[in-house]
Amino acid sequence: MSDHKRPVLTLKRKSSGLASRPAQNDIPKPPSPQQEKLSRKERLARNAEKLKRRGEAGIQLLVQYWPALFSTTQPKPLKIGILDDLLAYTADRGLELSQKLAKDALSVYAKRPAYLTAVSEGTTRFDLHGLPAGEITEKEREYSRKKLDKLREKTEVVGKPDAPAL
Repeated sequence: MSDHKRPVLTLKRKSSGLASRPAQNDIPKPPSPQQEKLSRKERLARNAEKLKRRGEAGIQLLVQYWPALFSTTQPKPLKIGILDDLLAYTADRGLELSQKLAKDALSVYAKRPAYLTAVSEGTTRFDLHGLPAGEITEKEREYSRKKLDKLREKTEVVGKPDAPAL
């Protein structure tokens, strides 16, 4: 064996000048005044408003991509599991519709009075191409009627008995 030693690799240490300063991430930021003042009810209302704004934007895309199924004036009852079909279709064709935007849009769309009326009065659900894809059960119709009644009560409490359908 030879007496040659192999070189040892080491990491450079940071200079002492940087170590004396506190890192920016270590300093806690004071909470904004708005965050402190919001109650649970106000936060829920704010989040619901955000969901509605995102959902409305998504609904416009759904109407644009699938006019045979989505309509803002005359909605059709949607097939159970339509979200999976939407995501698969958009992924295959490279359309701009994220999973979150699709979920938000479907959530807002399915809560509209016009959609709930279509489900409560309809018998058939439809797929992305506007073709029949299942039946609406009596239990689903009853659920839609109850949701409509709650919306009407809420509208009357607010003082807008003749509020337009969303």
